Amino acid sequence: MRPAEGRLLDQKRKMLISRLTIVVFSVTAVYMLLDFVLRVHVQFYIYVIFLVSSALTYWLNQRDSRWAKIFGLTVFNFIIFLVASSEPFETGIHLYFVAAGAVALAVFGYEEWGKSIFFTALSLGLYVLVFLFDFHLIGYRTFTEEQARIFFLINMFIASFVCVYSILLFSKVHHEVENTLREQRESVRIANQELRKTNEELDRFVYSVSHDLRAPLSSILGLTDLFDLTTNETERKQIVEHIRGRAVRLDEFIHDVLDHARNSRANVEQVSVSLRGLVEEMVQALPAEKAKLFNWDIRVAPALSVCTDPDRLRVILSNLIFNAVKYADLKKAERWIRVEASEPEGGWKLSVHDNGIGIHDEHQPRIFDMFYRAHTGYEGSGLGLYIVKEAVGKLNGTIALASTEGEGTKIDILFPRA
Repeated sequence: MRPAEGRLLDQKRKMLISRLTIVVFSVTAVYMLLDFVLRVHVQFYIYVIFLVSSALTYWLNQRDSRWAKIFGLTVFNFIIFLVASSEPFETGIHLYFVAAGAVALAVFGYEEWGKSIFFTALSLGLYVLVFLFDFHLIGYRTFTEEQARIFFLINMFIASFVCVYSILLFSKVHHEVENTLREQRESVRIANQELRKTNEELDRFVYSVSHDLRAPLSSILGLTDLFDLTTNETERKQIVEHIRGRAVRLDEFIHDVLDHARNSRANVEQVSVSLRGLVEEMVQALPAEKAKLFNWDIRVAPALSVCTDPDRLRVILSNLIFNAVKYADLKKAERWIRVEASEPEGGWKLSVHDNGIGIHDEHQPRIFDMFYRAHTGYEGSGLGLYIVKEAVGKLNGTIALASTEGEGTKIDILFPRA
């Protein structure tokens, strides 16, 4: 048995011992009442021994179930023997030896089969002693025929109840352990899938990052060499512009990498966010010369507030709006970008729609993959839509893309209510 399975089974057996101890305590209290009603004389210390032993077994079980099992079964077998030897066989008190044997089989596992056999044998051995030999260690008690019949029925019922209860509870324990282990195995399987995915992404990430960091740096180094070789001011200005462009590209790439890192590790927060205010913030963050090329259609009610993670929503919106601007079709006389928000039943929906260059059908299945670039003629990290999808996943949302090459792209995101 695996260590995890053993620990789970020990916890369930500990629960089984606690419940059986409570049963013994309750049965003792019932017997005190019955003896009083039926006017059967029983030495008071017998009740005290039962009650104190039950309490001690329960207390021991909270600290070390191993000693609780040994102490409880030893004491209860001795007390049953003490009582059974002091009253007629017809009362059926001896049936509790069978119950004690059933409890021993239930509370000890296969790894403790020796103790299980020992206590079962102890119960049966004491049963035989009571049956074969006529002696008693405490004062003998007499019962009328009617009283003996009543106590036999009660003892048979309680002993049978303890046996059945032990078996059912033990079966329930194993059933719960199996379910728990099944859930744990499923969790481990999912965790392994996530780990494999993470390792694959890490390999691609390291390769792509090293390549995408080196490319602009190498270009900048080459341009600085050209800058040193020329004295023409016009050429120098052009070189500086090229260097600035490479630096901007490098900065954008590093920004994407940081967004990816934060999204992967940061805890999800839930606060109230003004959706229209956030959309307008993202639009205003664009360079003015780019923003003015578009007709902006923001269909978000000013009063609409959603409960979500503002940082992740900001990353989602900035990437989607940036992509809509980046992949605009500058040949079209009218260029527009529409941002919509609505509140369907059970959640809220965010859509970003443009009439840009669109995405060819063959690229759409992989458009959310890490470092995948659908348009080779455009510079980019290939991380933008991957980060969007991961951020949406962190917020328990779903994302869908619809695009036609030459006509435009629409991305719909559905979030559940927090």
